Amino acid sequence: NYYPEGTSMRKHADLIYSIFEDVPVERRGLPLLSIVGEISTDAYTGGEFYLCGQDMQLTPGDVIIFPSTFMYTHEVKPVKTGTRTSFVTWAW
Repeated sequence: NYYPEGTSMRKHADLIYSIFEDVPVERRGLPLLSIVGEISTDAYTGGEFYLCGQDMQLTPGDVIIFPSTFMYTHEVKPVKTGTRTSFVTWAW
């Protein structure tokens, strides 16, 4: 994920039924775990990762794993300066 200045990710949960629509039926599933890693190499302000309303204060190299259910809403606050980069993947 690439978040330049002024961008964010709205609050959501990752239990996404349509995420595997283009995958063969035998490989479809629902995400059980969400995995987010902070990989920013440049300084930025803002762009905090909130999980269940709490700032997780991620730094480069940190990885957080949490259930993909509706109970684990998360968001990225607006980036004020610089660019935030991260990765996301799921286990199912």
